[in-house]
Amino acid sequence: MIVTIDGLASTGKTTAGTGLAKKLGFGYLGTGALYRALTIAYVQEGVNYENKKEVVALLKRTNISVMFENSNQKTFLNGVDVTSKLKDKEVANTVAKISPIHENRVFIRKIQHNTAKNANIIVEGRDIGSVVFPDADVKFFFSARPEVRANRRFEELKRLGKQITFEEVLKETIERDKLDQEREESPMVIPQGAIVIDTSDSTLEEVIDFMEKQVQKKMQET
Repeated sequence: MIVTIDGLASTGKTTAGTGLAKKLGFGYLGTGALYRALTIAYVQEGVNYENKKEVVALLKRTNISVMFENSNQKTFLNGVDVTSKLKDKEVANTVAKISPIHENRVFIRKIQHNTAKNANIIVEGRDIGSVVFPDADVKFFFSARPEVRANRRFEELKRLGKQITFEEVLKETIERDKLDQEREESPMVIPQGAIVIDTSDSTLEEVIDFMEKQVQKKMQET
């Protein structure tokens, strides 16, 4: 069974997705981790992402794979576990430039399909239910008010010791939404048939419980 979670940034997709995966005993595949792993390859090798020849050459010599431990995802770049490096500052600052590139999206899509083959899995991202797995068994789409999402991200950055203001985070949140929704390659949309969840005023437990009921209902039908 394939369950997809799409949605805006900082809506709780990753936290809810991993929590749901553990309750169901499914694997959890976070697309963002795959793109960040690919971004590490770009950064390490100094590849010019605006040069198509360099992009194609990098992809030919790059291997990204995942492994699940108790539903938790470990991400490997050319056989090396890079899970702890995925949120490094340089990666975070570059991933938005890497992810819209067509060749990169095709490359990541193949990894997603191979990982989900014959598996019970939850896949999270921004075009999963609309482009990557349009025939998924259950689709969710997360949303929340910009101010709520910005505050979540702001608190996360403070815990990491980052020096940034709430106003800066709110601006970045709104700009990221615009980029996701207006990009030419696989823009973020609400997938057909998706169950929309507004997480602004819901607890994590409430969201996970609701999602679990929807998945269990689908499993009983099939």
